[in-house]
Amino acid sequence: MRVFRPACADRSAGRGPAGACAKASDDPRARSGRFSLLTVTTCVSVQLSSTPRPRLTREDVLDGRQVADLLHMPISTVLEYARRGLLPARKLGRRWIFLRDEIENAVRGQPGDWPAA
Repeated sequence: MRVFRPACADRSAGRGPAGACAKASDDPRARSGRFSLLTVTTCVSVQLSSTPRPRLTREDVLDGRQVADLLHMPISTVLEYARRGLLPARKLGRRWIFLRDEIENAVRGQPGDWPAA
């Protein structure tokens, strides 16, 4: 019988928050020799989501008009670039919103969390 233990279940190694994941030996699938990758994925997502994110302020969130003013281009071009994925944006209902940090990173050419087209 093979027993699989996720890295975050090892409390002695100091990885991850204590108790964030159950040991694989506690899982009935581990005892039967079938261990799901889903448990490992869930374990990793618990660790990644525990990092606090800074709160957004009004200065961080821009609309199309503000981005157009910032980049000195027409609003229609900014919205078209957002539709194509050339500018990082999110659509909420009928509105496009932009995050200032993501726009600055895109203009500077730094990799970010948005897909480059």
